[in-house]
Amino acid sequence: MAGRLSGTGNCGSGRPIDGRDRADLDEFSANHPQLRVVHVRELPAGWLGKPHALQMAYEASSGEWLVFTDADVKFRPDALRRVVALARARGMDHLALLGDVERSGFWDTVLITFFGMGFQLAADLHAVSNPNSRAYVGVGAFQMLKRGAYKACGTHRRLAMEVIDDMKLGKLVKRTGVSVGRGDCAGRGQRGVASGIGRI
Repeated sequence: MAGRLSGTGNCGSGRPIDGRDRADLDEFSANHPQLRVVHVRELPAGWLGKPHALQMAYEASSGEWLVFTDADVKFRPDALRRVVALARARGMDHLALLGDVERSGFWDTVLITFFGMGFQLAADLHAVSNPNSRAYVGVGAFQMLKRGAYKACGTHRRLAMEVIDDMKLGKLVKRTGVSVGRGDCAGRGQRGVASGIGRI
């Protein structure tokens, strides 16, 4: 991503990491000055690991846009540039994206397909952008929002003990009424006062 976007990224992990992982992260950040690793030595009472890591990364950051993502997500080299361009062009403050899931066999495909269908039915994705609908969405693989929108919904301090913090963040954002929409990285999108949905 170097050279494609200005700003600094912070890395937080919601699970304990060993010395080798810590050394790998430190070495990577030393070679990529736009990345800063935030080490948390002890989990405070009243917090789960992932929400706390995301909160600490936010507090160490200074950029206009925040991206919350899972560690096992692979991005196309131009993904962030395209997503930020889409959000700016459409006046979005929050955008959640779905990506392709690598599958390794028949049962893996069946399970992922079943989960995807259940998610779409439960989240009511077509209604998410409707400001009169209670539908909302948050995706752990990719959720981007403006710093002001994140602050307005209370940050992860309101989600300290949430196991499904990604969906709950989408719910909090929807309740704030910030300007967000839905779209995909090809540049198609629809503006609305709701949470956005698209593809990485």
